[in-house]
Parts: sequence; C-alpha cells; structure tokens
Amino acid sequence: MHSCLLLCDDVFQSTLRNKHTLQGVIGGIRVRQLPTIIGPHVAYIRWSNVYKDQDLHLMLSAPDGEEVFGFDAKSPPTSNPLDTHTLIVKIPLFEIKLAGRYVFSALHAGVAFAQTTIEVRGPQSEET
Repeated sequence: MHSCLLLCDDVFQSTLRNKHTLQGVIGGIRVRQLPTIIGPHVAYIRWSNVYKDQDLHLMLSAPDGEEVFGFDAKSPPTSNPLDTHTLIVKIPLFEIKLAGRYVFSALHAGVAFAQTTIEVRGPQSEET
C-alpha cells in the first residue's frame, strides 16, 4: 500500500483533467509568538487498498506528544481496493503552543498508514 499525507494551504481540483494542484505544501511554519492560532489548511491524502466508507482518523501531535487536533473521516463510497484514492479534508484553525517537530498522521484502526512532519519555529527557535 502506498500512501501520502500532506498539509497544504489549498488544493485545486480540475474536473476536466481529473488532476489536483497543491498550493503551499507545508513542511515548516514560522510564528512570531507562542501560543498562536494557524490555519485554516487542507489535508491531502492519497491512499490505496481502500474499501468504501472505511474509517480513518487524522491527527496532529505536538513535540510533547499532546494531540493538537484529531478528527474522523471516511473513505469515499466509491472506493475500490484496487484503485488509488484521494481524500481532501478541510482543517480548521488550530492552536500551536510549542516550537518543535509536529507529526501529522492518518490512521486506520489505530495504525498510521501515512505521516509527515511539520517543523514549527517560534521567536526563540535556533536558526539552522
């Protein structure tokens, strides 16, 4: 199973060409102060071996392990396990309390099938 999970500023869909254009793929966020509110954003998920109406959980974990946000979603009702599917989910505003490496995960039955990291740098973060 090949899967991808990205946090983006936005995703544009072309119905004519059946393509997605990802705008602002987020790998790092610089903030002026902590805590702060960021977003809204979009989760872009590509996954295979998916059955219709399959439950999944999206969550963002802080460097200290605390869950920043988490919510449930379902695979499309047209899902076929032999195809690759795209799920685009709106992520509302959320609070960031700490600088450091956050882990954005998509889970099915409690097991992560796709993850990405997002580095948050605050006013006291060291430059690299």
